[in-house]
Amino acid sequence: MNKKQLQQEVEGILGGTHLSQRTTVEVTNDNHIVIGLFWGDWKHEHRHLEHVMKMNGYEQINENVTEEDGSDCYSAEHVFRKVA
Repeated sequence: MNKKQLQQEVEGILGGTHLSQRTTVEVTNDNHIVIGLFWGDWKHEHRHLEHVMKMNGYEQINENVTEEDGSDCYSAEHVFRKVA
């Protein structure tokens, strides 16, 4: 799958969830998918994102917190790779 196809597939996966309004999707040159999730609750958004991606054949390989304020909500970049 090329970069454009991966991006379209991931955007389609997220489009069917409440996460689509809080995310950005970028595919790197090595076909890793970087999803920016902005001000999401750790359980209801961030863990849900990981679950939705796993159920669609993707594995999370990194999570980098980009913004936090000490509450249960934070912003992060999640990095996934396709495994199935």
